Amino acid sequence: MATIVLGAVGAGIGSIFGNPMMGFSVGVSLAGMLFPPKMGAQDRGKLDDLRITGSGYGVMIPQCFGCARVGGNMLWSTDLVEHVTSREEGGKGGGGVTVNEYTYTVSCAMAICRGPIRGVRRIWAEDKLIYDVDSTPSSKHDITVYTGTEEQAVDPLMEAALGAGNVPAYRGIAYAVFEDLLLTDWGNRIPSMSFEVEAPGSSVADILRDLAEQVGIAESDTSFEEAEHRIIGFVIAQRTAARSALEPVLRVGATDLAEIDGMLIAIPRGCPEAATIAEDDLGAHVWSEGRGDPPTRLETKRGQDLELPGRLDLAYFRYDADVTKRTYEQTSQGAVRYTKGDVQEAHTVQAPLAMTDDDARQTAERLLYGEWLERTSHRYALGPKWLKLCPGSPVLLPVNGVNERCRIVGMDIGLFGELRFSAVRDDDVTGILDQSVVGGTPEAAGVPALDAVVPTLFYAWSGYELREEDGLRAGFYVAASGGDGWDGCAIYYSPDGGTTYLDAGNIFDRSVFGETASLLPDGVASNAWEDATTLDVTLDTTGTLESTSKTDVELTYDNAILVGEEVAGFTTAAAGGGGAYTLTTILRGRRDTPMTGHGIGEAFVLLSRAVARVSVDDSLVGQTVKVKCVSPGQTLGDVTAQDVVIRVPSHPYVTVGPNLDFSKDTNSQYVPMVF
Repeated sequence: MATIVLGAVGAGIGSIFGNPMMGFSVGVSLAGMLFPPKMGAQDRGKLDDLRITGSGYGVMIPQCFGCARVGGNMLWSTDLVEHVTSREEGGKGGGGVTVNEYTYTVSCAMAICRGPIRGVRRIWAEDKLIYDVDSTPSSKHDITVYTGTEEQAVDPLMEAALGAGNVPAYRGIAYAVFEDLLLTDWGNRIPSMSFEVEAPGSSVADILRDLAEQVGIAESDTSFEEAEHRIIGFVIAQRTAARSALEPVLRVGATDLAEIDGMLIAIPRGCPEAATIAEDDLGAHVWSEGRGDPPTRLETKRGQDLELPGRLDLAYFRYDADVTKRTYEQTSQGAVRYTKGDVQEAHTVQAPLAMTDDDARQTAERLLYGEWLERTSHRYALGPKWLKLCPGSPVLLPVNGVNERCRIVGMDIGLFGELRFSAVRDDDVTGILDQSVVGGTPEAAGVPALDAVVPTLFYAWSGYELREEDGLRAGFYVAASGGDGWDGCAIYYSPDGGTTYLDAGNIFDRSVFGETASLLPDGVASNAWEDATTLDVTLDTTGTLESTSKTDVELTYDNAILVGEEVAGFTTAAAGGGGAYTLTTILRGRRDTPMTGHGIGEAFVLLSRAVARVSVDDSLVGQTVKVKCVSPGQTLGDVTAQDVVIRVPSHPYVTVGPNLDFSKDTNSQYVPMVF
């Protein structure tokens, strides 16, 4: 109204001077200065959707030993709670703007790991430290930590929100509750949480006892007290067979496991010899008239130097004695064999353990030394009196007239009691296990810079279960690798077409995969050798394929492969350059997988423990999920998803011998059929 009135007055004055339009414009401008318009309120930071997503149902509860850093999984949360603060900005004289600042809080609970634990030392939200037990106060946020005892009470905040009697105490699970957590620092979303856990167990023996109890082996049937090697931290984050979980612990801890007279025994490397074998005892065999000359007493094989690594890199999670510098980042330490000359082949060993730089360097030196020492192997046969020996036992073996220390790595009992042994050259490793070496800094060890992003190559599929326990739940497999500097990836899958992605664990080991370059013909019979069949493949990764024996393919599933939907095996791999190989002598249709319908360009995967299994809810059977593998430094948007149709689990539980019936409900006994 003021604008109209002053405009009219200005027009009247302007008409006196013969220019009413100019007077009107001046009047309107004067009205704008004297009576500025009121603007509507502006909202800043307001969200349209306050619902919470992202909890991974069915994710395995991690098991922690010693000190480790693990991620959390959502147990419960409220919706986002909106808070608004209004204030005036700018515009003196009544022409300012009302600004509504929106902030959001949430109350939630995060599962950490299996309990009981001694406690949680620190908590990170993304890369921001929000809780430190050594600080006073430990956090500016309201955080309650439950250590997972069998006596812990129900959390009162959760009970108030959900009602009395509707909240479990989560006994046996360590978890943390966050009350009214302000989300401003994380873009008004719940951040990814990780926890530094201090859990029971600090030696190989502690871990062995715990896992033995979990798989039903009575303490009276074990003897682990000799396994004294210290383990700073170890996490089992994925569902796997106990022996697979133990492999890095035993390797780093320089320990072998053996069964002797029904007892599971830990044998540390470097222990005293179990026996001295006389030369006359070698060559035991079943005699028959007219058989001819007796077998060779001792067969010795020495590997080629060119087949051995000149460098070994051990990847681990760095544990710093200074707690303020301890973030458990993945890094590596290397050992070099300088006598190898110009051969530069390197071998990378993944050790998902928390270690100091010095311990990791010492372990790398020992592992490299062991690979060169064990290039010399022996095969021999003994009589039944040597049944007291077992794999892992060191013995003195007569080699060229000299007693050589060897370690038994294989033992078979013949039809008439003769014992056939495989052994490798061993050492009491004095100075190797006990050496004092200093680890280099992560930069000196050749670790990529934190901002160096190495994309992940991956292949995901849902098919016939490769292990018995995989048949318990629907799911899919992932094989992953990358270029130089690749140090693993995080797996995510979306059950709703890409709207929401769920965290499905991590992969740290490289897989070998690619595609077929020739047609694999239809097979004739399952689990049958086809010596004349060949298959050309081209690898997408930096890995290699190697030859092995039929015995190793049959008994230990060496060189097990996936070709389309068929699980097969091969003995001979001839390299053609550029990642191309020709495979011959092929074992077809393992695990009764289909042997027909192959084509050129179908998926090829070398099946090993590096392949990850992801379990999903059974309601997704027949549905398509989107899978992404995200390298450190990448976001979900940087990766192209692969579509996987979830297959119905085949539940391959069968009777394989006396007292070896499989139980689907408890899965108490099974044979890892592929890896």
